[in-house]
Amino acid sequence: LKELIERFDRDLEKMKAKKGIAKTTRGKKVLANRESKHVENDKSSLFLFGRTHSQLGKLVLAQLCKLKPPHLVKKLTRSNDIQPFEPDGTGLLESLARKSDCSLFAMATHSKKRPHNLILGRLFDFAVLDMIEFGVHQLLEPHQFKEISKLRPNLGSKPCLVFDGDDWDASSSTSVMKSLFLDFFRGETLDYIDVGSLDRVLVLTLDPLNTPDSSESLPRTIYLRQYYPKLMKNAATPKVPRVCLEEIGPRVELVSRRTRFASAALNREAYRQSKKGKERKVKNISKDDLFGDTVGRIHVGKQSLDSLVLAKPKGLRRS
Repeated sequence: LKELIERFDRDLEKMKAKKGIAKTTRGKKVLANRESKHVENDKSSLFLFGRTHSQLGKLVLAQLCKLKPPHLVKKLTRSNDIQPFEPDGTGLLESLARKSDCSLFAMATHSKKRPHNLILGRLFDFAVLDMIEFGVHQLLEPHQFKEISKLRPNLGSKPCLVFDGDDWDASSSTSVMKSLFLDFFRGETLDYIDVGSLDRVLVLTLDPLNTPDSSESLPRTIYLRQYYPKLMKNAATPKVPRVCLEEIGPRVELVSRRTRFASAALNREAYRQSKKGKERKVKNISKDDLFGDTVGRIHVGKQSLDSLVLAKPKGLRRS
């Protein structure tokens, strides 16, 4: 408990740290663009390497880059002395994320104890919020599939995300893992999507536990697959096509290792939404759906007809 409190205090100190002051007009515009808004910018991802990395980790990062829109990807080619799971080991990572204006990151590392390591995480106010470490056990690139030459999705297209498995919401760790994958692969925020232009389906399957123990510290296996939706003729309903999924790669098998999640107080701060644009409901006032007119309702008290003063008609008056 003491360690969690100290970690939370360090996170708050980083969030409350003094920000840079711009001296030029261009710098002021950059800082204003990074400030919190009612409608946030699309999240960019930072791809980088640790002190040492393997060839498998390098290939996985390259394939993850291709699954995201090009304008939301920032890649660093040099190795960086970053150990994010060590105490105070995220300083350089947060500095690089602030410089690149990225709120997501993916880092490939390699060691004898943890080979072919992949770390995925997200930041809030350029401080690490959640972070999960995976071990890469398998990778099949798109050129290893037969149908890739014929079925090739558009670069940067928005995918359809499918989370397969009953255990995604079974525990807090898998729920955060699902939220992190959703943030990482969702791409741009769009008002509407043309179903006919959908050319990618990302399926993330969580392998169920074979033991009755539901401990959150047990490693979980995640299978990442990419499919191309082919529209086939449907004999039963000719107007509605039959959808056939053809795997086009990449195929990645990940096994969870270490995790670092944000505290409840920091989560509340990160998930807080702006109240701007939310109309406050006014009592007894509504709008007409047909014409858009404002309609008011007035409540009148009980009236006494005995004391009601009526005008006498002229025909009954005495001359």
